Amino acid sequence: MLAQLSVYLSKIISLRFFAPLAAALIGLFFFLFIYGVAVLNPTNVDWLLAGGDLSQHFIGWQFYRLSDWTFPLGVASNLAYPHGLAITFMDSIPLLAIPFKFIAPLLPSDFQYFGIWGLTCFMLQGTFAALIVRHWTKNITVILLASIIFILSPIMLGRMFIHTALAGHWIILLGILLLIKSTAIRTNKLFILAWSTTLSLSVMIHPYFFAMNAALLLMGIVLRYDTLKRALITFFIPLFSAGFIFWCIGGFTIKTVGAGGLGDYGLNLNSLTNPLGWSGLLGNLPYGKAGGESLAYLGLGVLIAGVVAAMYLLFKCKDKPFRAKVMQLLHSRYLLIFIILLGLFILSVSTHVQLGSVTLLEYHLPQAIEKLLSVFRASARLFWPIYYLLMVAIIVVCIRMFDKKNKLIVVSFFALVVSVQAVDVLRSGAAQASHSHFQQVSTIHYYNKLSGVFWSDAAKDKKHIIYLGNLYNEDFKEVAEFAIKHNLTLNTGYFARAPTTAIEATIESAKNDLLIGKPSADTLYITKDKYVVDELSVHDMYSSSLQNGFYVISSS
Repeated sequence: MLAQLSVYLSKIISLRFFAPLAAALIGLFFFLFIYGVAVLNPTNVDWLLAGGDLSQHFIGWQFYRLSDWTFPLGVASNLAYPHGLAITFMDSIPLLAIPFKFIAPLLPSDFQYFGIWGLTCFMLQGTFAALIVRHWTKNITVILLASIIFILSPIMLGRMFIHTALAGHWIILLGILLLIKSTAIRTNKLFILAWSTTLSLSVMIHPYFFAMNAALLLMGIVLRYDTLKRALITFFIPLFSAGFIFWCIGGFTIKTVGAGGLGDYGLNLNSLTNPLGWSGLLGNLPYGKAGGESLAYLGLGVLIAGVVAAMYLLFKCKDKPFRAKVMQLLHSRYLLIFIILLGLFILSVSTHVQLGSVTLLEYHLPQAIEKLLSVFRASARLFWPIYYLLMVAIIVVCIRMFDKKNKLIVVSFFALVVSVQAVDVLRSGAAQASHSHFQQVSTIHYYNKLSGVFWSDAAKDKKHIIYLGNLYNEDFKEVAEFAIKHNLTLNTGYFARAPTTAIEATIESAKNDLLIGKPSADTLYITKDKYVVDELSVHDMYSSSLQNGFYVISSS
């Protein structure tokens, strides 16, 4: 009896815990292989200031850490001062930033969590991939091989340490897992709780993930419920829960978030087969105006498996029972799911339909609708749930194809697919460039040119910096790091979304104060705009000093 129980328990443990844990460790291995260990050092921050959006994310955390606690909780009151800015609009990952702010006094002065986030994304990507594939097979080897396909997803690798929050693709896989388990979740309360948690996590990582998982939730509801009343209740409770969390972290502090440019960053119709630098075996295809935003390359291994799966399905279509089953699906709730996916695809392609560099169709929506949709103007990202569902479908068809064959055949097939995928992705120019760069992270040293005696003296007895003009990219990094070093507020910057009108009004008000001879004694005025300096030069009370490319305006 004890022996039988032991065997039974070992089988449960091996299937329920070993596969997801092992897949997480595989994710850890690939992360370390590509990015190394230096990024995991929380006190190693210089690599985050090498430029680009990554610097923006880290600067958001630095300001937030120094800011006073306010409500909403996720607002850095010292950035976009005096209005404040929610760090979700700096892509600083509120899910980690808020807990770390609570223990900020215990942390070293130089501290970053972005390396930890990257490792977590790889490990959770493997974990949820294993849980998804486990739904269709108990073969642990196949589960682990398939999880590698998800871990080596070009669309995740393409975001890591570039748009770092958007590398959290595990949250999409969690949504897909809940979709797959829609009818298996025992109670409605548990279903609502699971989806409320998933959508709330989504908004605390990046708002785009909320839109993606909301679509997956809608599909799950179609599978689970027959009555409209129950479906609506189940849909809106998770939405309101996530909305409440988003409000708590400051997501609604900016009233107008439409950024315009709808159609500029849509999915290209060749995206699934266009590597855009992420293939070591295939060349790039022509691409349109969206550029890298339209990346949705499946990888050569998955493309080969997709061709095999498609041929198998075509062969199966000869069987009348199979055709009858397909036709039955078309007349059931699966048709509604197809319509939802089609809608998501149309949104991802957006208003500028391109095949490579050729524009097939361009159209305009009513202004109100276009303004609403421009909240998610990088619309190609909305294709990501379809991308992963397609990957799941290919894997499932291949598993079913070999289901009654020798286990060695199915393992060999997936081993071949994973080998091709690994060679294709890891030998790509983009992957090798990342690997080379991150092997040298420990040698990167950041030096802020706004340092030295002049700048230290300029910051004395000051509480605020007002930059008179637009502040972008490298200039923002330099001024922001100077403000952080001296614990000064900053009125403007380079933000994903911002209270633009209010910031512009603050700058105009500061200019007017200077023109009427009423500068604030606790404020340091900086600009690169020579016109502003010349405008103020008519007043004998001001002098300007050009230091490191910036004009510092002070009273004579």
